[in-house]
Amino acid sequence: MPDEVKQDRWQRFMAAQQRISAAKLAAKVGRRLEVIVDEVEADGATCRIRGDAPKIDGCLFIDEGFEGLAPGDIVAVEVGEAGEYDLWG
Repeated sequence: MPDEVKQDRWQRFMAAQQRISAAKLAAKVGRRLEVIVDEVEADGATCRIRGDAPKIDGCLFIDEGFEGLAPGDIVAVEVGEAGEYDLWG
């Protein structure tokens, strides 16, 4: 199979996957989810929801009210925004 055909199929597959992921994440906006904190930096915390693998699946980012959080903490976060692969709360 020509490389051009492979590339075209890959791009169409990834575009479809992005639409599916974005729709699933959009359904979480407004919900309160339990997350585990993976990392805390000066500008926010990086977390993941139940069932998501670190460094593989998307993240939930907290950019307000994260002071006092530490890696390993489990907290409830209201989802305020969704992207194609990540959430913000």
